[in-house]
Amino acid sequence: MRNLKFLLVFISTIAISALFNSCSKPFEGVSAILSNSYIDHRVSVQVVDANPKSTTYYPANAVITLTGDAIKKGLVYSADGAALNESSGNAKLVNNTITLAIKPYYKITSAAPIKFTITAEAPNYITNTQDVVVTSLDSLQYVNVKILKPSALPVGVAYSTSSAATNANGATTKDIVVAVGNSAGGSSGQPQVAVSITAGTVFKDASNNPIISDKGLSINTTSFSGGSNESISAIQGGLDNVSTSAGNSTFILGAAVNVKAFLGGVAVKSFSTPIPVVVNLPATMLNPSTKSTIKVGDIIPVWSKSEGIASWIKEGTCVVEIDPATGLFKATMLVTHLSTWMTAFNQEVCASSLKLNYSSNNNNVTTLYVAAYAKDGNGQLITGKVVSAKNGDVISFDLPKGVDVNVKMFAGSSDNGTLIQTVAVAACASSANLTNNQVITNPTLFFDLQTVCKDGTFRYTGDIFYKVSGTNIWEPFTPSVNGTLTTNLLEWSKTYDFRIIYKGTEFARTRQVLQSEFRTSGGTWSFFGKTGVQQTFFNAPTSCQ
Repeated sequence: MRNLKFLLVFISTIAISALFNSCSKPFEGVSAILSNSYIDHRVSVQVVDANPKSTTYYPANAVITLTGDAIKKGLVYSADGAALNESSGNAKLVNNTITLAIKPYYKITSAAPIKFTITAEAPNYITNTQDVVVTSLDSLQYVNVKILKPSALPVGVAYSTSSAATNANGATTKDIVVAVGNSAGGSSGQPQVAVSITAGTVFKDASNNPIISDKGLSINTTSFSGGSNESISAIQGGLDNVSTSAGNSTFILGAAVNVKAFLGGVAVKSFSTPIPVVVNLPATMLNPSTKSTIKVGDIIPVWSKSEGIASWIKEGTCVVEIDPATGLFKATMLVTHLSTWMTAFNQEVCASSLKLNYSSNNNNVTTLYVAAYAKDGNGQLITGKVVSAKNGDVISFDLPKGVDVNVKMFAGSSDNGTLIQTVAVAACASSANLTNNQVITNPTLFFDLQTVCKDGTFRYTGDIFYKVSGTNIWEPFTPSVNGTLTTNLLEWSKTYDFRIIYKGTEFARTRQVLQSEFRTSGGTWSFFGKTGVQQTFFNAPTSCQ
């Protein structure tokens, strides 16, 4: 397509007078500059382990699939110009990473942002989905799709496998209670979830037909505590500004559970009688209607979400109770089919976005993690995003009605970074200010990244990742715009790995940042290497092919 071709901008390296005086070869000395800067909206995607302490942070052989109206309408491409569709694995990961682009020249309006869903899977991991929203203000955002490894779970998530005997008709022979063990972030001394199956229960397949097998029932149960933000961020499909049977909503979570069962190797979808599932609730869970923590007798909606279904479906309500044996809050959900179930308050999304006006004490592009947490209750994570921001930028959030929030700004790409600022924001406020007065002692470095080709010079625009050599996790680096960037993320004398994923290829480079190889002018250092001429610190990806 014409508007997916690289823009060609011609510049002359000869003087104007020489150009007019050269009739036989008027364009001699002119070279083409090729750039992918025509892309206005990018989404940098990584598939990672949901456990931030995992020793294998990037699951092997991960695959993603994109779905949703934006995909059906042909609005999402790979950043190198390949159109994407809903077929499995159509978006090709390179070392767990891909950069997506919204169709060039497509105008996103405030009333109609781009929305699509990423489903990620990998061997020995639990498949997960992540909804992505791209607004007119999102030139580049970073999305980590988190998948769970049952043998190494994050705080607040627990997993168990169990089995039960069945008779010749496929019914259970005795009462079964499947207890999902407690993990850090749950309530101490008691399982997070207890699933009760009565004797004689008949199990049905996806076509609602009874499964006749005496081979026994196998059950896999994953529970998610509402008391852990790591747990909340790992729930399938996410809880922030998601589609529900009650309209787009954000959830305040009590607890969630995903149950999968197989009878004689056939997946169970439903059963002859509802199954009671008892879940623990954090004592600090916020009831947004009362703006206080939950109490006995509070009514909380119950929701379910099946794999491949975009929306959460309201399944009724449950009542907050006290477990007399432990004194802990609990609630009972009556589960009618197997999928992800949760007890959670749903809040409609505000009519207009919160616009965060970002100011900084310098003009450098800075990698930040900005997140909104409920001001009351247990401070649940409502939404968060990694951004590359510079002085004067605007960061937007779609927040729920009736929930006051604390917006926190951290250095780096997660809440593990240095907390720069916390701003209290009233529910559905239209704007707030974020100010970054962090003192950075690192040098300000200017990089000119270009690749010289036989037909011109390629200057890359887009995301770059980096890490200290010897470490495991790739972090967003200052993005390049037409081959240039100014950054203060690096320290003198340290060695770093850099990578760019472009046209299905990883372009990687390891470089040591030596002060002796840079020269300063006006407080900004440029790379010269061991020469007297300014050099390229590392090559941008080539478009020579």
